[in-house]
Amino acid sequence: MNLYLDIGNSRIKWALAAANGELLHVGGVENTRFDVLQESFTELAMRSAPQQIIAVSVATDAVYRQTLEIIEACWSLPVQKFGSVAEACGVKNAYSEPASLGADRWSALIGAHRLFDKAVLIADCGTAISLDVLSADGEHRGGYIVPGLQMMRGALHGGTAALPMVGAGRPGIAANTHDAIVAGTVLAAAAAVEHAAVRHGEKADTPLHLVMTGGDADRLSQFITIPFSYEPHLVLKGLVFAT
Repeated sequence: MNLYLDIGNSRIKWALAAANGELLHVGGVENTRFDVLQESFTELAMRSAPQQIIAVSVATDAVYRQTLEIIEACWSLPVQKFGSVAEACGVKNAYSEPASLGADRWSALIGAHRLFDKAVLIADCGTAISLDVLSADGEHRGGYIVPGLQMMRGALHGGTAALPMVGAGRPGIAANTHDAIVAGTVLAAAAAVEHAAVRHGEKADTPLHLVMTGGDADRLSQFITIPFSYEPHLVLKGLVFAT
């Protein structure tokens, strides 16, 4: 049994994987709450001794190092850092410099190819929203990166004199400024996701199946009007398949 980690810009997610690939003891915490991470891993260490620990990280070096310190204290095992390569698990990287593709995106591509075996658009809706096109035969066609919901809202607040910083609210056409920002950012994100799926499906003359993942995927998926699959742990599953 191995321990897999997805260390992101906003959250740290983890899971143990059984021999058959099933994810067990899935958890997550904001990547500023190292006290909670310490408690969670201490409890997990009392129940399980993983053979290997594999991590994908797009967080800052400081977050990554602090996470490693907690892991070392709990298991005394080295962490294998997962990175992007030119080709693996039937997937070919579109980037001319393969290592420069975000390792979380690479893991998600591997996961989607294994799970769906068809042409897909992967929408990873986190701090940023990454959109990646993958053909049925595993050719990564490239992708897009756009600001996530909170990043959009922060830009509106920081770039204007009067617009507030907002969090949760009521999506849909709004009659007040707070809800207009909530609704507008959700609309913009959902439109980008859906447009990319439709546009590139038409270009390839092959419909793309939309795969939604990431922390805001559940929220955004309510405003998607085309068929999609929701895979909240796609990056972690990709790590399992790749290793």
